Amino acid sequence: MLKINVRNTFEIPELSHISINLTSRSLVAEKKHSLFSLVGLSLLSGQQPKVLRAKKSVAAFKLKKNAIIGCQLTLRKEKMRSFLQNLAVLVLPQMKKDPIFSNRTLTEASVLQLGFTEFLFFPELEKNFELFETMQGCSIQLHTTAKADFEKRLIWTSYNFPIYSKTA
Repeated sequence: MLKINVRNTFEIPELSHISINLTSRSLVAEKKHSLFSLVGLSLLSGQQPKVLRAKKSVAAFKLKKNAIIGCQLTLRKEKMRSFLQNLAVLVLPQMKKDPIFSNRTLTEASVLQLGFTEFLFFPELEKNFELFETMQGCSIQLHTTAKADFEKRLIWTSYNFPIYSKTA
C-alpha cells in the first residue's frame, strides 16, 4: 500500500463486498434441486441466501410465475473475509486447471468475476457431496473500491490471486 500516494486513509482501496449468484435450469425443473442449492450456499457463506423468483410465466422456457429460478447473496465484513480466505487458500489451489486471471476477467475497474462449475472443492460441501452434485455452477463477483488498474492489481495480488498480463 506504500505504492499508492493517498492523502487520507479512506482513499486506500479495499474489498467492499462479494456477490454470489446461482441460477440453473434444473432449479426450475425440480424443486428439490433448489433446496439443495439454498442449503449449499448457506453452508458456504454462513448466511441465508435470497431466493430469486420468476416475475411472469414464459411458456417457451416452461417457466411459471413465482417459480424459483435461483438465489443470490452478498457477503460483507467478517463473512466476506472468511469466504475469501477459503476461496484463496483451499479452493483455488485444488482446481484442476490453474485459474488464470487475465486482464479480460477484470472487466470493470472495481469487479473481478469468477465462474464456478464445481462446488465440491469447498470443504464445507465435501462431507455430503452426493447432495450437492446437482449444483451446476455460480458466478462470484468480488467488488473493490479501486479506481485505477494499478490499484486493483495491487489489491488482487495482496490476496494472492495470480493476475497475468498478456506479454506475448
